[in-house]
Amino acid sequence: MKRYLAMLLALLMLVFCFAACDNTPTESKPEQTTSNDDVSSETSTEEKTRYEAKVPNVKYDGEQFVILTSYANEDVKRPEFGGAGDEDIVEDVVNTAIATRNDIVEDKLDIDIVENKVIDSNRWGAGATYTKISTALSGGVLDFHMASPSLFNSATLAQNGYLEDMMQLEYLHELSESWWHKHFVNEVSLFGKVFYASGDISFYNFNATAAILFNKELFAEYEIEDPYQLVKDKAWTLDKMREIQTIEFSSDLDANNVIDYNDRVSITSSNDMMWAQFFACGGRIVSKDDEGEPYLSIWSETNNNYVTKIVEMMQDKENIILADDYFGVVTWPGELVQETFTSGRALMHVGSIATVDATSDMAYEFGILPYPLYDENQEDYYSFLNPWVGGSVCIPFGHDDETLEYISIVMETLGAEGKNEITPQFYEVALKRQKTRDDASQEMLDIISSTVGCDFGQNANLATYPNMLHQLIKANPGSFNTMYQSLKSKAESELQSIINAYNS
Repeated sequence: MKRYLAMLLALLMLVFCFAACDNTPTESKPEQTTSNDDVSSETSTEEKTRYEAKVPNVKYDGEQFVILTSYANEDVKRPEFGGAGDEDIVEDVVNTAIATRNDIVEDKLDIDIVENKVIDSNRWGAGATYTKISTALSGGVLDFHMASPSLFNSATLAQNGYLEDMMQLEYLHELSESWWHKHFVNEVSLFGKVFYASGDISFYNFNATAAILFNKELFAEYEIEDPYQLVKDKAWTLDKMREIQTIEFSSDLDANNVIDYNDRVSITSSNDMMWAQFFACGGRIVSKDDEGEPYLSIWSETNNNYVTKIVEMMQDKENIILADDYFGVVTWPGELVQETFTSGRALMHVGSIATVDATSDMAYEFGILPYPLYDENQEDYYSFLNPWVGGSVCIPFGHDDETLEYISIVMETLGAEGKNEITPQFYEVALKRQKTRDDASQEMLDIISSTVGCDFGQNANLATYPNMLHQLIKANPGSFNTMYQSLKSKAESELQSIINAYNS
């Protein structure tokens, strides 16, 4: 028996040797057994699993691969693709992982990755990024291969015919590999076409995903029910968050007769809480029917119930402060309300994963939660990807077939190596090990990461409905239907134009 076992072991070793020497493109190895939306990389008992792009074994003799990226301001701590090479980038685990990913891809394909940044504070669809891309196409001078605009810009570019259908490119494999975010792809797909996508090729979208931070020490001091258990029990609801919001905590510390960022307040947030919480309840501006046809779905009695409760919370000026109210004070008021939370003067910050960065010097213990359910009858949590902050990757229309093949091979390789190098560092290390303070928060991050999604109607800024949702924060109760009806004809016309564009 021992001899047979020894022979079998030797045979297996020989098979593994031949497999290791095979350079033929293969399916991603090993076969994935986890959800495609799990942002954490698989690991084995001995070493980290590596994902491999199913692309030809080709070399490009040092050819440049130029990526056009868009940022709201000059303060870019972590450029998506390594930066332009002339800036002093802080060396942390994520930036190091980005550099490592780039080095691996450059060595594999013999290319030179170049990031060209556009600073664009107008991310709604017609700013500097949109102009740069549309001008390059209309002028016939495409000096970049891939772009990473905001979701608002991405949708506008798509419906105006400026982007390639990524589903048609052979080496992107219909965006089916695990490094592409399937929920996102399904949401932005119309009639089998996908003009912009999201995945491990860029870490920015997880940073722009909705999340709530809470002060664990204050929750304990005020004997507030364990929110982690509420989440697990599907009892973390809007009513429960409203109950916490209205405990006797807020205080006018500077005695100016108004609760602001200098005081103590139950919740700090921004107007974007309306978008994220509407989405978290299940509300959508545009939905798709069983045949995949998009239709206007923003108004319903159910959605009106969502809005009524959200507006009640956001209009309670004694117990919430919103960053948007302080644009006259500073250029980026989000930092003001974040500081109110990190200094221990707020119970909760209702924002995004990006807020975790602001807690690096926070003296208080904090935890992370998904946005609440509407009520306990809701089956799933939904985590909103902000279309102003969040972005996509896309390909400008107009490259020849040979260049499109080159682009698809590089993008697929960037995605696989991003899943190998960047995602584990950003998620596992930067968030789980360095920033969050307990195992339960890590479970919450898993819930958030597995429920990330977007709203096609939000991305398209359909009839300015996103702005209308913001306006409801200051509107009289019961205004939702009136404001919806005032834009309905415009929305239906715009949606039909999008349908026609996607079908052309």
